[in-house]
Amino acid sequence: MKERIVLHERIVLHERIVLHEQFDAMVENAPHKIAISAHHVEMTYQNVQDRATQLAYRLMESGIGAEDVVGIYIERSSDMIIAMLAALKVGAAYLALPPDYPTERLRYMITDSRARLVLTRTMMKDSTVIENVATVYIDEIQSVVPKILPQVTSQQLAYVIYTSGSTGRPKGVGVTHHSVANLVSQKQQYVHFGPNEKILQLAPAAFDASAFEIWGALTNGAVLVLASPSYQAIDELPKCLVEHGITILLLTPALFHVLVDYREEALDSVPQLLVGGDAMSVTHAFKYLSRKQKPDKYFLFNNVYGPTEGTTLVSSYSMSSLSIDAIKSPLGKPIVNAEMYLLDEMLRPVRPGERGEIHIGGQSVARGYLYQPGLTSLRFLPDPFSTQPGARMFATGDEGVLSNDGLIEFVGRLDDQVKVRGHRVELAEVEHAIKSCQDVSAVCVVLNIDSDRHVEQLVAHYTTHTDHTTHKSTDVEQAIITRVQTLLPSYMWPSQFIQHEQLPLTSSGKVDRRFLMGWKEAERLEEVVSSELSVTEALVAEIWQQILGPFDVVPDADFFALGGDSLLAIQVIAEAEKRGLNLTLSTLFRTSTLREMCKDLVLPEQTDNGLTEDEALLAKIWQQVLGPFDAVPEADFFSLGGDSILAIQVIAEAEKQGLMIELGTLFRNPTLCGVCRGLAQTEEALSQQNENSLINETDKQRLPVNIETAYPATRLQLGMLFEGLYSGKAIYLDVIARDVNLPLDEKIFHDTLQAIAKRHPVLRTRFDLASFSEVMQLVESLPSLPLIVENYTNLDDEQLAARHEKVMVELSRPFDPEEAPLMRVHAATLNEGQFRLAYAFHHAILDGWSESVFILELLRLYQSNLAGESVLLEQPAPLSEFVKLEREALSNDKAKQFFSQYLAKGKTDRYQDTDYRKAVSVLPERTVKQLLKNVSDWGIPLKSMFFASFYLTTAHQLQDIGFVAGMSVNGRPEREGADLTLGLFLNHIPIKLNLDFANNWQVLARQAFDAEKEILPFRRFPYSEIQTLLGGPPFEATFSYVHFHSRNELLERGLVNTNEDVRDHTSLPIRVELINDLKGEGILINVTADERRYGTGFALALAERLSEKIEDMAFLSGQII
Repeated sequence: MKERIVLHERIVLHERIVLHEQFDAMVENAPHKIAISAHHVEMTYQNVQDRATQLAYRLMESGIGAEDVVGIYIERSSDMIIAMLAALKVGAAYLALPPDYPTERLRYMITDSRARLVLTRTMMKDSTVIENVATVYIDEIQSVVPKILPQVTSQQLAYVIYTSGSTGRPKGVGVTHHSVANLVSQKQQYVHFGPNEKILQLAPAAFDASAFEIWGALTNGAVLVLASPSYQAIDELPKCLVEHGITILLLTPALFHVLVDYREEALDSVPQLLVGGDAMSVTHAFKYLSRKQKPDKYFLFNNVYGPTEGTTLVSSYSMSSLSIDAIKSPLGKPIVNAEMYLLDEMLRPVRPGERGEIHIGGQSVARGYLYQPGLTSLRFLPDPFSTQPGARMFATGDEGVLSNDGLIEFVGRLDDQVKVRGHRVELAEVEHAIKSCQDVSAVCVVLNIDSDRHVEQLVAHYTTHTDHTTHKSTDVEQAIITRVQTLLPSYMWPSQFIQHEQLPLTSSGKVDRRFLMGWKEAERLEEVVSSELSVTEALVAEIWQQILGPFDVVPDADFFALGGDSLLAIQVIAEAEKRGLNLTLSTLFRTSTLREMCKDLVLPEQTDNGLTEDEALLAKIWQQVLGPFDAVPEADFFSLGGDSILAIQVIAEAEKQGLMIELGTLFRNPTLCGVCRGLAQTEEALSQQNENSLINETDKQRLPVNIETAYPATRLQLGMLFEGLYSGKAIYLDVIARDVNLPLDEKIFHDTLQAIAKRHPVLRTRFDLASFSEVMQLVESLPSLPLIVENYTNLDDEQLAARHEKVMVELSRPFDPEEAPLMRVHAATLNEGQFRLAYAFHHAILDGWSESVFILELLRLYQSNLAGESVLLEQPAPLSEFVKLEREALSNDKAKQFFSQYLAKGKTDRYQDTDYRKAVSVLPERTVKQLLKNVSDWGIPLKSMFFASFYLTTAHQLQDIGFVAGMSVNGRPEREGADLTLGLFLNHIPIKLNLDFANNWQVLARQAFDAEKEILPFRRFPYSEIQTLLGGPPFEATFSYVHFHSRNELLERGLVNTNEDVRDHTSLPIRVELINDLKGEGILINVTADERRYGTGFALALAERLSEKIEDMAFLSGQII
């Protein structure tokens, strides 16, 4: 009997074998062979070895050694693999800390594992996960003094993985080198490892399947192909498998089932396929095998089984041997050096046909639970069937049955542990998280399984300390959801939350889990529509209930009496818009009762069942995947039991029906009507979604996980960045200070600042100068504009001036373009109703117009927030549109031809030593009024008049009447919202005038206007490219005219005073700027010049001479010049 149920095959492995030494052997054998292919960037075995060894030296400097735990807080990347290898080299065990896990869970894992140190990247510096633990940033390491690496034994820990815990806390499983080496040995038969294989690393690093993928490749000389951190298998897997020639692939049954159903061709190119982590459907197995009518001799399709405590997998069954009448997939036989026993409660082998608990023995058994000797002794038992001294076996808690041919079939669990889409979940841990909500009195979480549709969903049933209600949007439920998402990874989140007056009990007084597993939530007890309400009123009442919670629905119900306010009103309006109701904020405030509000509202036309054609088609697809439900426009995918796996099924099926649905659309707008609105997206939404289309696929794969979007830097940005870096000076940096006529509330102002940063991507942007095929603008996901707050109320005038100067100097320090944000803000209270606002920014992220929009929006929103009111800001256009337009201009051959013919060769002289001086002059109001009269009489813009004056004046000052001037032009897209977008949209274009043919001011102004019109079609052709065409800078003097309406609005609203302190730093030899924002009191002339080049007093002389010439143009327009 013992021989029949103790299933094992033994092959002796070297006792001293350790993972990194196996890797070292691969390096020695083939140093230049590709080891890692990460997002189309390849590293050889020698490359990986060199970086891992350097990092290991650094770990030794930090005192890391044998059996220490090292956290790896890095997304899936080559850096993650190198960090793991470095930890092993010093004798430590690595602990993967996925950046997308909840912060509290990661902190717990670090604390519970007693991790000595965490390896991460500099982008994670501000993460609260690592604030209380020693940290090494691997991207900051240069060279380290070599050291002698320690000897590591095969019985030392290689890694720690946390699994769901029945006590409500996850538990760490420690796995040794010996166990992992056995798993990935070339002597194994369940898969064929070797140097010619390519293995896809698809599993999250925090799951044990990753050990099979990573070390199966790197200890056998194979290529490890890393899926991107944001990998979407259903869309990307077919291409990935073919493109990289993947030969070994391990999938969970959930993903395997979806691929077979919706992308059956995806797996055709893979010769070795393993499926494990949960029960595999034989139906899907047969469907897959049917495509392999004539598999080649290397074809392998195995069902594998094993828990984390058994080092990923311990048994394998060839599905090619599956009987045609099979109902279940057998677990098969143990892999080499592993043992499986099916034992009763007295640890005696069971007979064929009898059930027992599956136990695992041999080299696959992990060391135990980290720092939990009691729990370890309970589950890791002495092995009575082994001849090895001290051998142990692991009691899995899985129930199996022994077939007549000696194979074990999985039956179920002996406890409350479940598998959800391949992930191991202790229901008690989910219940513990929910019970931590103060309003919850009792909870029971069950796994509901729809075997027909292969859908697994966690459902939470709970009771509260408050009165029972069947309404699904209660504050309690929202609190539960928030708590669960804070504590648990996403695969442990219940799909449904059902509130009860009392949980059902068994006769013994325990919660009846079996009853709850078959529970169908009752329909709502009361319908919104009553005889008192019209259909429109009923619809609006439902929206109110969604926003405000349950209330007695009567025609005289008052929105504000029910707790509504201006912010909630905006939510109501947004929901009403989704239902096709044109409800405005003014209507809601003017007529706050249900009946009055609905008098003039008109319901949109609908089909008989209230659905549009697209909604009806999508409803059928949902019913296919989710089962029957009442198809109404507001039907919510997730409320109906949907989850991320089911979402993939829906998207794939919708694609077959001609509906192109994005996963993000479904998650953001999960109702039928919401998803279908996304099908008819505006051009604006499409351009926002397609920002990444401006970068190639290789660069897309390199994007860090915390990046919201990315697009290439523009040419002007590149010039500013590199000139600033190579000069070592703080150029292209603007510092502005204004006195704001509002009280300073630090919290409200800080929150307002972050809201503006969230609204405008450029305020969260950094530049990456080296990691991509070109310099990239990376937009970080979370807003974090730094704010420093002070109090100046006790300073006298002299002290205030001194402190102000010091702040302005501090703000003027250079920015690191690779660190976001490229803005810093300082606010200081002057008195009870006024504060001084100072801020600095890199000119590469904001032009002058953008700065004026920024300050107006910031102060308008702050003023509204102070008053407890809301302000609706119009939607800006996406910045990426300008990047795209510049790209189009770069490929414009007509532009290249135009500038080549328009100008002679550029100047090549450059001055290393500079001395910039600034002069200011003001055109009086009477002059401006006369100029405006000339505008009307001549039909020529004010800008052209100013440019003509500038050109003539500068030509005389430079004693060069044929010189070329630069004009600053705005390249913003011609579309709605472009004027509200923050960014750098400027370009400098060369313009030359012929002074020989300008006999009076009107002729010269007309010539300037015509020159600008001629060059306008090429205004986005980058200045840097013009320099390249001409062999040097085409001009040394630049002109700009700005009329910032936003600044005028600031003054009109009384938000700021006219006095301001503006300091900018440039490298342009001569810059002349005319600013029309003095609220009708004149026009400001700013002249900045390099007086080391042009002589002392040049700037002031040019400013004064220009003022005189403009006066002449205003009042002596017919005069010969």
